[in-house]
Amino acid sequence: MISHGDRQSELSSPSPEISRIVGSARSVRFGLPDKLPEEMHTLFVGVNPGIRSATVGHYYAGHSNYFWKLIYRSRIWDKPVTTFEDDTLVNAGFGFTDVCKRPTTGISGLRTEEFSDSAGHILSIVKTHRPGLVVFVSKAALRGFRQDFSIRLSYGHQGEFSPTSKVYLVPSTSGASLGDTSFRVKLHWFRNLRREIVKAESRFSRRR
Repeated sequence: MISHGDRQSELSSPSPEISRIVGSARSVRFGLPDKLPEEMHTLFVGVNPGIRSATVGHYYAGHSNYFWKLIYRSRIWDKPVTTFEDDTLVNAGFGFTDVCKRPTTGISGLRTEEFSDSAGHILSIVKTHRPGLVVFVSKAALRGFRQDFSIRLSYGHQGEFSPTSKVYLVPSTSGASLGDTSFRVKLHWFRNLRREIVKAESRFSRRR
């Protein structure tokens, strides 16, 4: 704070805990609801909820997901934080959503047509809440939003939705993505992201 993922693994024989989570998630018909503060300076956009996130009702809840560790290590938040404290960040002006709302055990379980409404959904949030920064968490998330699954992307700045809403891309925080980007590389981009969040907070403060 600034003071104040792609999940690919397959399970051949689920543990009792996983079986319980999967069973519970079947009743989560609409996945994980958006968490959007009225006054938002930064919006995080993931691919879709994992089964555990949809079950417990909190973002980036997968046991192997590094999102919350990266949030703290990059000093976006000034003390350790877990998935169960995502509402604390919401109260501080951070929003959370996904380009697809159906929970799955991995993004390989998603169909291309499930992203057909993603652009409208995200742009509606941006229009209503006017965040200073929109952060796509993984290339898969931004590709899903653009509905172009072969586009080549680089991390960092991705242009803007409006003069007051910039777009930024960081690596996937899923443990399954370590083969693509190491924790060190992820942390590098989250530290860069911290600087962009400071700017977004400043733009937001000038609007108030």
